[in-house]
Amino acid sequence: MRRGLKIRQLFLAFFFVLFFGYIFPAGTVRASEGTSDFVLDGTTITGYNGAGGAITLPNGVTGVAGYVFQNKGITSVSGTGTLEQIGEKAFADNAGLTSFTIPSSLDTLAQNAFSGTSISSFNGSSGEYTTSGGNIYSGSGATLYIVAPAASGSVIVADTATAIASGALSGATGVTDLYIPKSVTTIADGATTGSGVIAPDGTIYGYNGTAAETYANNHSIRFVSLDSNNNNNNNNNTNNTNSGSSTNSGGTTTYVYYDDDDDDDDDDDEDDDEATYNDREYDVEDDDDDEEDLNEVTEIPAGSGAGYAAANHSLDSTPKTADGDIDPKFVFCVALFLVGLAGLIFARRRSLIHGVNRDAEENDELD
Repeated sequence: MRRGLKIRQLFLAFFFVLFFGYIFPAGTVRASEGTSDFVLDGTTITGYNGAGGAITLPNGVTGVAGYVFQNKGITSVSGTGTLEQIGEKAFADNAGLTSFTIPSSLDTLAQNAFSGTSISSFNGSSGEYTTSGGNIYSGSGATLYIVAPAASGSVIVADTATAIASGALSGATGVTDLYIPKSVTTIADGATTGSGVIAPDGTIYGYNGTAAETYANNHSIRFVSLDSNNNNNNNNNTNNTNSGSSTNSGGTTTYVYYDDDDDDDDDDDEDDDEATYNDREYDVEDDDDDEEDLNEVTEIPAGSGAGYAAANHSLDSTPKTADGDIDPKFVFCVALFLVGLAGLIFARRRSLIHGVNRDAEENDELD
């Protein structure tokens, strides 16, 4: 009997060592059932072993470490309601990822967390980050922080912004026109690096004597003035559209004059492009005779804070669930436990039968 008890004790000890050592290796903690593809350190996801696709983060997760989901074939992310931190390139290089909503709890976001994705418009806001025109601003909207990597055409900086961060447009190669309001007084070096807003095809629209013009000239980017039209119209009571240009140290400034007349008074329709900005319509004329149609026609939403991204995206209504596959390690441990339990039951039954037989033999000897 004592021998059987020792065997049972040894089996239970072996099982618990195997279960907690093999299933929960040192330094990592597995998430709850159904989310075993995620490896957590506390409440931060530090590893991912799933097959990609639509994922749902485990309940209570507060952080995603750097590079965790990089190039993992992720197409959508849900369960982000408790996220506070997103690390370097956490979701980068997932071409199938087309949208992301900033959770209200987020207070730290790496600028390149979504680089190389197909997100054309961000949504949501938190105490540290807000979205406007599909792009992410830090703080209360004071700094343009991230332009959606798959945005295209024109981006209008919100009129709440006073600065544009370095690398804000990095990877946004489809964006060629950047509209900057007078409120922006600081544009960090490298703000447009890696985007379509670089020479020779990019254009910055802004106001004379502002940070927009200075940045454009310093980086040899074509600058189009938005306020020279007012000066022209104040000196002119006619409705004719005029244009002019001046060469600066880094590039060329093209003046865009406001046309109060709804009719196009310029007979040269092929060379003039129209755009609207702050509820006004502008004719953008080429200042280079050798270059026809220097600007593409761009319809800009009224108001500098409205924002614009040509490729609008609607949220996917497909339910986003985690991978439901059962962890083979869990199956192995359960099977081992059942086999051991069956062995213990068989040994116990055999011990009882042996005891009954021994009692019968002792009774026979007494008789």
